[in-house]
Amino acid sequence: MEQDQRHDVIDLTNLTDSFSHPSSNQQQASSNADVIELDRDSDDSIFDRDLSSDGEYVDIYKNPKQRVAKLKATIKRKFREYDQRMERLEKLKREQIKQKEEKEKERLKKIKQTVREKCRAMRKKRDKCAVCNSIPKETTFGTCPICLDELGDEPMASTICGHVFCIDCIHKYLKHEPKCPTCRKDLKGSKVYHPLYLSQGT
Repeated sequence: MEQDQRHDVIDLTNLTDSFSHPSSNQQQASSNADVIELDRDSDDSIFDRDLSSDGEYVDIYKNPKQRVAKLKATIKRKFREYDQRMERLEKLKREQIKQKEEKEKERLKKIKQTVREKCRAMRKKRDKCAVCNSIPKETTFGTCPICLDELGDEPMASTICGHVFCIDCIHKYLKHEPKCPTCRKDLKGSKVYHPLYLSQGT
């Protein structure tokens, strides 16, 4: 009986020491637990945070295939976004080139229109000069056959038959009688005379 009672005795001193001074295995387990917890929250975490859109962490040591699959999916998505971005840039570039070409066409159109108007004005002026040159020398200067005033001081006009009058005189005269006051040729229509701006002595 005494021997059995000795086996039932518990060494409370060693038990107390075990609580106050944990063994090396217990310390290592506690340290490992702390490391795992720190790794979960650190930047170099073993959990894939970037590839988990639903907030779940993927342990690379337990799910390497899943991590590779997610990496491939991410790469494909990045390439797809890059292609879409490049396509938008190309489309924008084409639109800008088209707008620039349209502006250039409009500018050239305006230039051509201006040149045509100037050429038309020059032809009109040349035609007037031809009429002036066709006027007989004796009728270029002198007096107006209608008002008998000196020609050259006031604006003049030459009829299609080559006679010169004061522009006001021939304008009023043709309203009453559509004939040349000098040669009596019929002068009907809107372009039967042309304005002249000649000075006496030129």
